[in-house]
Amino acid sequence: MSIAYGPNFVLITARECCELKAEDIAEKLEIPLSDYEDIESGAKQITSDLAQKLGQIFNITPELFMYRMAETINYNTGQGSHSGPIYTYNNHSIWGIDKTQIEKIIKGNSPGKQ
Repeated sequence: MSIAYGPNFVLITARECCELKAEDIAEKLEIPLSDYEDIESGAKQITSDLAQKLGQIFNITPELFMYRMAETINYNTGQGSHSGPIYTYNNHSIWGIDKTQIEKIIKGNSPGKQ
């Protein structure tokens, strides 16, 4: 499994956790492999419709596929403000969620785990 920190980190981690190939997901989404590879590489963004489909494929909330797409607005500006965005703190990940957490979500939601 590769580690891919970026906007599509959840997608790549979910696919690898389920031991699926890019071809498998492209087929389930009914899109060309090249389009899926563009999504995974970040050349194409994950839309809300696509996030819904991915959520159904992996049986997880679609919001997980889009959380890195959210815009950060910094209202903490001005003298003495230290003027930086406020992010979720997590020792294990630069994105606020790590690979292990995603794997637990995927495995916990797999069929037969009710």
